[in-house]
Amino acid sequence: MATFKLGCHQITWGRDLDGALQDISDFGYKGTETFAFVVDDFAGREDELTEKIKAKNLQLTALYGGGDMHVAGKEAEVIEYNLKIARFLQSMGADRLVLGPGRGRPDPRPTDEHIKTMARVAEEIGKACLDMGIVAGIHPHWGTPVQEREDITRIFDEVDTTVVKMVLDPAHIAKAGADPLEVVQTYKDIITYVHIKDY
Repeated sequence: MATFKLGCHQITWGRDLDGALQDISDFGYKGTETFAFVVDDFAGREDELTEKIKAKNLQLTALYGGGDMHVAGKEAEVIEYNLKIARFLQSMGADRLVLGPGRGRPDPRPTDEHIKTMARVAEEIGKACLDMGIVAGIHPHWGTPVQEREDITRIFDEVDTTVVKMVLDPAHIAKAGADPLEVVQTYKDIITYVHIKDY
C-alpha cells in the first residue's frame, strides 16, 4: 500500500508567511508549499526561512515556479528564473519544483511552436534540477497553455518525461471538462506531486 505525505499550500494566506506557517502547523500538517516570492524575500537569508519553517515543525515541500515557458524569445529568462528557484529549493532541502505553464491561454489553442518551445524550456530546467536533486514537473492548470485534455497529451508527448514529470491537480482537470481519473491512469508513471482542492 502506498504511503502519501501531505502538505498544505500557503495560497490562502497570500504573503502572510508567519500566519500561514502557524495555521498550517496548528492544523497538523508536516509540510508546506508556497510561491517563489520567498526566493526574493529571503535571498541571502535562507537560514532565516529555514528556522521559521522548522520552528513550526514543518518542512518546505515545493515552490511554485514556471512562467511563460511557451513564449519564443523568453527562453533564457524563464530558464534562469526557474534555476534560481531550484537553487533556493536545494538550499532549503526541498526537492520539488512546480512548473506552472504561465497565465494567459493562446487563442484558440497553443500552436505546435508554443508546445515545442515549452517542452525544450522545461527540459533545460528539468535537467539542471536533476543535477541538484530536484524533480521538476509541468502543472496542467486552467487558464494556461496546458488547460485542455488535448494540451496535456500534446505537451507530455513532446517533452522528455525522463527529466520532466507531471504535477497533477484533479480540480483543474475537471474544470476543463476532462476525467481526472483517466489522466491519473494515463500518466501515473510520471506524476511526481499532486495538488488537491475542492471543486
